[in-house]
This record gives sequence, C-alpha cells and structure tokens, in this order.
Amino acid sequence: MLLVRGLQNSLPTLEEADEEHLEETENEIKSNDLVFDFPGAISLAIGLSSFLAVIDLQNQLSWGHPLVIGITILAALSIFAFLALEAYPGKREVLIPLPLLKTEVGAFCAGQVSRVIEHVVHSRNL
Repeated sequence: MLLVRGLQNSLPTLEEADEEHLEETENEIKSNDLVFDFPGAISLAIGLSSFLAVIDLQNQLSWGHPLVIGITILAALSIFAFLALEAYPGKREVLIPLPLLKTEVGAFCAGQVSRVIEHVVHSRNL
C-alpha cells in the first residue's frame, strides 16, 4: 500500500489529450494481438486431468468398469480436440507449437507417456 501511494505521488499525471492518444494506441495494439487459446487450454486441462484420473482409478477399479472406460474416452477425445485446436489456431496463440512435437521434445514426451502406460499396465498385473 505504501508503494502504491508513493508511486501515485511520484508519477506524472496525463493530460486528457494524452490519455485519448494512449487509448487509441492500446486499441491498435490489441487489434493486432493474438488471443489466448482458452479452448486449447481447457481441452488440454480436461485431457490431462482425465488421463491422471484413469491412472489413479485403475488401482481400485477394473479396466472394464464403465467409469474407467468413460474417463478414458473423455481423455482421448480431449487430447484429440486439443491437437485439432492447435493445428488450426485461427487468431489464437498456440499453447504448444505442433512442429515442436516432431523434434526431440516430442520423442521425449512420447517416451514418457509410454513409460506411464507401461507402469500402469504392469502394476495392474501384479
């Protein structure tokens, strides 16, 4: 609060004409900016949390349980929706550039996912 009070006292005030010019400049910048990818972020969050829920539930329920099957389908659909949204972003900013997945980073991520799946299946068989 002291910092805000000190800044208000030390910062120069803008004239009304300067404020209008500043608002016009901000509007021009905002019209050219890309919008945050909320649909991509939401689909990625749903997909990853569903995938984690399946990993957690597989210890208590069988793979044939309707809840596990439903959450697995939700995870797959959400991840596919995320990939589709990232492939065709429109005026949205992409969260993960898809060409990045063709590099070593994508291979590393695929390896980690396969290790998690292998661990889940192996621990279920014990």
